[in-house]
Amino acid sequence: MENKPKEVLKNKKLLYIVGGALLLLAAIAAFFFLKKEKTYTITFDTDGGTVIEQIVVKDGEVVDFPEDPTKEGFKFNGWLLDGQPFAPSAEITNDIKLVASWIPEDAVTFKVTFMPDNGKSSMEIEVEENDVVTIPLRPTKANATFKGWFLDGEEYDFTQPVTKDLILVAQWEEAKKEEKKDETPANVEVTGVTLDKTSLALRKGNTGTLVATVLPANASNKAVTWSSSDTSVATVNSKGVVTAVKTGNAVITVKTANGKTAIANVSVTNPVVSVTLTYTRNIAYLGEGNTVPVKSVVVNPPDAEGQDDKKFYGTYHYGQNGCMSLNQTTGTIGGGATFRTDCVGKFWVEVGGVKSNEVEVTGEMKLSHSNWQLHMNTNETKNVYFGGVTANFSASSYDVPKFFTFDRSSGAFVNITSKNLTTGPGSPLSLQVKTPGGQHEGLSIFIN
Repeated sequence: MENKPKEVLKNKKLLYIVGGALLLLAAIAAFFFLKKEKTYTITFDTDGGTVIEQIVVKDGEVVDFPEDPTKEGFKFNGWLLDGQPFAPSAEITNDIKLVASWIPEDAVTFKVTFMPDNGKSSMEIEVEENDVVTIPLRPTKANATFKGWFLDGEEYDFTQPVTKDLILVAQWEEAKKEEKKDETPANVEVTGVTLDKTSLALRKGNTGTLVATVLPANASNKAVTWSSSDTSVATVNSKGVVTAVKTGNAVITVKTANGKTAIANVSVTNPVVSVTLTYTRNIAYLGEGNTVPVKSVVVNPPDAEGQDDKKFYGTYHYGQNGCMSLNQTTGTIGGGATFRTDCVGKFWVEVGGVKSNEVEVTGEMKLSHSNWQLHMNTNETKNVYFGGVTANFSASSYDVPKFFTFDRSSGAFVNITSKNLTTGPGSPLSLQVKTPGGQHEGLSIFIN
């Protein structure tokens, strides 16, 4: 009986030890359970493009995007989240579905760059000409409130059509911090400055914007100054907007208060944009040695480069030895080797590699040459002009009425119609054209 209390006491100690061990194991399991990282699933809808499998990312992690999808006839233009451009640098805090954005391959587009100024990388999208920019998801920045996207210091109007490349910069309102008495903030020295472009190609009169980034992001003094190596070629204002003045090259330099610099090479050109051609008249009197000279060649802009590179071109019936001729240096139109009533030509000029409008010139048949020819298909009507002379017709071939009808439309204009026959005459048919003054000319008509 003396040992029984000792045994009870010993059993209680054993129970305490076992219970403590179980509690410790439970605590350890709870710790690892709570410590387990959250993960989220990202699915990709390629909208008809190549399939991309879903991926899993950790809570707050940035997406490591897979290779861009492809789609026949289109070019990939980034991912959309709920219809808005999705920034690759965005942190993931829930399951999301990204939808591919596509632009036709042959579309005229401009690049729009969003610079969040929050330590994250910029985002680029392409926008078709005269479309509007879709507002992306609002960026975030610690201890700051997003104020909007700004272009050259002014808040950007997202209802405006896009007609050039844009760089939109986020602006923030920093949260006010409580001032601590007797504490002097540390001065963070600037270590460098970078530009978003190292080169810039502009046409004379156009502008482009360079964006400077001072490093580190928390530098105390981010003030910069801009300068151009040749202001007669290109100028730059305090916001980095470069204006092309004349053809040439210049170097734009941005400089911090402590002397750190970055440069961009600017090339200014002044190419031909458009050309307009006119002739003194649109009628060519063929077969009489008459010519149709050029009236004007108007180049836009007037002082464009490459105007010495000028050549005239034309197409007309029956080839270069046909019913018309062209001086490719002066643009003058003359008669050709073949007298034809159905003679029409189109002429244009190329200046600096830019083609002008096409000018149509019609050849007149004057009753001063014999052996005129007219080629026709069956069941075809041609309106023949005899140079302002009223002509009468008589058939020297007995079977002309079998194949043709004649209708005087007005004055010297006559509609000649070939009948719808499966076969034509074995040889050309001759038609006599007689003027009121008694002049006779021959017109040979061929059915092709």
